[in-house]
Amino acid sequence: MYIGVSAVLLPAPGRSNVTTPRARFLAALAAAAMLAIPGRPGAQEKPAPPIMIESVQVNVVNVEVFVTGRDGRPITGLATDDFEVLEDGKPVPITNFFAAAGGRPVVPPAAPAEAAGEQAGPLPEEQALALVFFIDNANLTLSRRNAIFAQIRSLLELGLKEAQTRVLLATSGGAVRVRQPFTSDEKVLLASVDRLEREVGQTSGGTDPNSFLTRMMGNASFSNSTAGGAGRQPENQDVERENALSMQEQARAAAERAYQDTLVTLKTLTLFVDSLSGMPGRKALVYVGQGVAMRPGETMLMEWEAAYHQYDPMFSAIGEAGKYTVNREFNDLLRHANAGRVTFYCIDGSASVGGVVVSADQASLTADPTVAATGAQALRLSLETMSGTTGGRTLAAGPNLSDALARTVDDLQTYYSLGYAAPHTADGKYHAIKVRVKRDGASVRHREGYLDKSADERTTERHLSALLYDSGSNPLGLAVSVTPEEKQKGDTYAVKVLITVPLRNLAFVPRQDAHEGSVSLWLTTKDAEDRLSTPAKQTFPVRIPNNQLQTALGQSGSFSFRMIVRKGPQRVAVTLRDELAQVDSTAVATFTGGETPSVGAGPT
Repeated sequence: MYIGVSAVLLPAPGRSNVTTPRARFLAALAAAAMLAIPGRPGAQEKPAPPIMIESVQVNVVNVEVFVTGRDGRPITGLATDDFEVLEDGKPVPITNFFAAAGGRPVVPPAAPAEAAGEQAGPLPEEQALALVFFIDNANLTLSRRNAIFAQIRSLLELGLKEAQTRVLLATSGGAVRVRQPFTSDEKVLLASVDRLEREVGQTSGGTDPNSFLTRMMGNASFSNSTAGGAGRQPENQDVERENALSMQEQARAAAERAYQDTLVTLKTLTLFVDSLSGMPGRKALVYVGQGVAMRPGETMLMEWEAAYHQYDPMFSAIGEAGKYTVNREFNDLLRHANAGRVTFYCIDGSASVGGVVVSADQASLTADPTVAATGAQALRLSLETMSGTTGGRTLAAGPNLSDALARTVDDLQTYYSLGYAAPHTADGKYHAIKVRVKRDGASVRHREGYLDKSADERTTERHLSALLYDSGSNPLGLAVSVTPEEKQKGDTYAVKVLITVPLRNLAFVPRQDAHEGSVSLWLTTKDAEDRLSTPAKQTFPVRIPNNQLQTALGQSGSFSFRMIVRKGPQRVAVTLRDELAQVDSTAVATFTGGETPSVGAGPT
């Protein structure tokens, strides 16, 4: 996407007087630089010593904790001393404590007697809830859509009882599609759910196990080998063997497609989770689907083995399926979720009979009934892992569903948030968390750990959140404009992205003959189908000669990029991070490929 970049200085409109603390710091640097310029009255022979900027970052880890009694109901009224937190097996002191009941803050028992236990106004921003429904159409049993959407409506209506809850609806596809942006309007949300329910799931015939089983059922050799009994010999063994080996290659090809599709699903879902991680507050992601196969295609390979093993005794379905494992990508998804305070609540999208998740259609096609049951149990385990690892719940159809829905809402509204200062910063490692409650009969749920992400990864998350959800901030006064250049091949167009930032808002350090700074830029586009370009960081030095410093502080730095975009509506987000001050800003512009665009500047 990035083709070229240039940087210039532009005059900044308005006054250039320095008034902010950052600007006053820059004014001090400017005065020191002026004294170091030869030929000026009062100038010193030696340059001013460089000013050291030390950036101290404290990584505060927040852990949402759900405490229930023997009856399954939330336990309220606990205080800091009732909890013990361990990271990687070592106790860490709790520095931040927050309790909520019924969606409202609760004054802890340690407060003055007249205030203890009382509710204290609305939730702060860091505790506000974003409730996200992700409907995995590629892994959703069509026969269960009505029942599943009834669960969605129930959870949505219960979850919206608190005015501060915002809800987003998204579906799977080639990319995650945001079908209803964040809103608290119940009528708008229910209307969006109605529209989604009427849609047909977007399952892919090429990777659907039932699709392969149907083709195998239609194969003459399958009918001969399974319907005729053990004593029946095929009329033409050569033809049957050829058909069987042909089906073997089809099984392998279907397994490969299933593997690639699952990788895409996990990659896009992880990117979606990262975008939610960049938002402040808690995030509850309601995953609606059958689950994620850890060995995509294994069921198809096992079915072939059950029907045709006599034609290739050396074939091992389990051995072949070992090439298609996605455990690493699945675990990465959960680690990213835990790093961003994203808790999974899974609505089981499969038919469930007797605790075994298996559709009647698939059971009727199978050559070995145990294969379908094994695959279904593995899918159900993936749902349990998604919810259990992140501290959530799995909701399955059955007589206890209404209780499970009510307890899920309890999670959203009644919880404890424990914060502690991590003994490390951005080490890129995964750290286990264990929370103990000093109360007899109490059970506790929470995320199992977190990935301590780098500053670049955190900035990328905030960058994506600003692009998708308008959640960015712009303390540096960043501005973005997009202008068309020329049409390219097909329905693509070249555009120029101009990024400006007031230099007075950036930090510089004095050197012998200049003041130097450094900025990094992230740039991502999103088209009408929610396809995203890959966020990538580029770092640029900013250098101002000492004799031009005062003039430069009244100007703007400018960066221009040339990009190729598709025809149609587009959004572009630009994030600039001042590397010295470790402050980032994001601005978003909307435009249409092939038409004159608008100018955007992020929130201030």
